[in-house]
Amino acid sequence: MSVSYPDEISARYETGKHIDHYNMQRPHQSLWNFTPHHIHEVNNNTLTLEELDDLKRRSRPARRLYREGRQG
Repeated sequence: MSVSYPDEISARYETGKHIDHYNMQRPHQSLWNFTPHHIHEVNNNTLTLEELDDLKRRSRPARRLYREGRQG
């Protein structure tokens, strides 16, 4: 998909918004569904894996309900 911008300032602004979303808000599967920004900030695999374990532990009940068709 090609996007046309009215001027260079608009192009830079929209590109910056996309990069910000990609790095700061969008979870990445290859980063255990954390954002690149979070991984960079933590900069510690042990802490990141502990956070991932906590996230999995907290989401287990909702996942079980979903699988049983009762959605939590």
